[in-house]
Amino acid sequence: MSTPIYLFVWRTNLDRWGWTSNLCPICKTVPSQRSGTYKFVGLNSTAWMWQKCPLCGWELNISQNYCATVGGAEDSTNCSESVLRAFDVNAPEVGLNELGGWLKRNLSDVYSLSARRFEELTADVFSSHGYRVALTQSTRDGGADILLLKHDSDMLTAIVECKRYARRRRVGVSLVRTLVGAAVAWDVRRAYLVTTSGFSPDAQHLVTDYQRYGYDIDLVGFSDLASLLGVYNPDLPRLDHLTSKMRAEIIVTNRETD
Repeated sequence: MSTPIYLFVWRTNLDRWGWTSNLCPICKTVPSQRSGTYKFVGLNSTAWMWQKCPLCGWELNISQNYCATVGGAEDSTNCSESVLRAFDVNAPEVGLNELGGWLKRNLSDVYSLSARRFEELTADVFSSHGYRVALTQSTRDGGADILLLKHDSDMLTAIVECKRYARRRRVGVSLVRTLVGAAVAWDVRRAYLVTTSGFSPDAQHLVTDYQRYGYDIDLVGFSDLASLLGVYNPDLPRLDHLTSKMRAEIIVTNRETD
């Protein structure tokens, strides 16, 4: 049984106070960004405090409301804390934007995705790049995992086939021929073949040959994925400071609290 691959993302916990010392509990650095406000509205007042670690992005928000009435006073405090959580890369709790943001920095983890999850992520990448997409069913998909549609109608403009291959397993000419056959069946002239590996020289030459017959086949390999994933989270907080020991502690803590 293979070892699960975890990704680390931020989640918000309610009703928890922040760090008791002056150090960030995640990366152990001193948070340099702090601010607060105090506002009066009639007899009511609101105090708000915000702390954020500039290194890893951990943050704490606390608001305190004080309401004075004729019969007495009520005081309530609301606190939200962003904490680092560990999830399996295929966990449904992880949003595609979080998965894409993680893979942007840890691209080798793409090989731990299930085939369907890879298709979902690829569809989301095309959507983020401005396409209108539709996922086909997981079996008997007619040779296309994703359909690209016009924005103003359901007219099909292109198809996408996804292959989650090991990095050294090259896509050969047979898959290119199959993709062109699917394009004929779907009555389109443009198709994308997206893989986590690369393409054989013969496959690339065949694509050029098909262009002479009016078929525009776009080959998207591992080296292209990093660029495509650039649509996710351009201002990600750093997590590279997390040691293997800290990662293991987060995973254990998550298991105990779930």
